[in-house]
Amino acid sequence: MSTATLRKELIALPGISNETADTIMLHGLNRKIFIVDQYAMQLFNRLSFGPYRKYLVMQADFQPLADATVPKKTDFFDISRSKPWQ
Repeated sequence: MSTATLRKELIALPGISNETADTIMLHGLNRKIFIVDQYAMQLFNRLSFGPYRKYLVMQADFQPLADATVPKKTDFFDISRSKPWQ
């Protein structure tokens, strides 16, 4: 399933916003997604990357950066590889 289709399916669920859907896709489904939160929006606005006020506008501008820099196969959030107790 494409990322766009998956996002639409997730957002159709009650209580799921764009940010929540993208977080689920990044952490749970290992998709390359640039997540926009209020802190990122404030930081990028202060750094004069634009006056961003809407999630999808900022996400569309910065998603190509994630596509270009994040490896295709990522396991950054694979908890099975993290064993701090050993």
